[in-house]
Amino acid sequence: MSDTSSRLLRALRDLAIALINATLILVLLCLILGWKLLDRVDNVAANFARNIVSVEPLRGDVQSMTTEIAALRSDLAAIRENSGQATSEAAQAVATRLESVEARIETVDDRMTAFRERVQSIELDPEVLAARAVETAANQFVISAGQLAGCEMPAAAALKPLVPASGVSSGAN
Repeated sequence: MSDTSSRLLRALRDLAIALINATLILVLLCLILGWKLLDRVDNVAANFARNIVSVEPLRGDVQSMTTEIAALRSDLAAIRENSGQATSEAAQAVATRLESVEARIETVDDRMTAFRERVQSIELDPEVLAARAVETAANQFVISAGQLAGCEMPAAAALKPLVPASGVSSGAN
């Protein structure tokens, strides 16, 4: 009887040691994954700060290009007024050229307006940019954790965004 009880105690002690070892391994795995997550968050925060700083020069460029477009429009209007003195053939060529230049200026102006709106939306609501950065980091962490565990996502599976992408185009990254 004492032989059976000593074997039972030894088996229980071995089970307890195995449980402690497994728990320590899981804690170590959680610490490593947490460390990788914090490293990724630090990288995202650094990129976010760089992106915010890089928006300021763009704002000045947008304003200078807007003034240049206004100056070009006034120059075109002056040329159009002065073209009435030329021959009909030359006037037609100048008018055609002016129309094409005006169309190109209008296209550039539309692009600048859209760009200005995107820059202003980032300046007014940086939480959207921060949420997108956190979402990207979280998705990368999920992928890294899956790879670490030996799992592979199916090709059709896509990670769902944490926040809706309203106001920020997907090409802004």
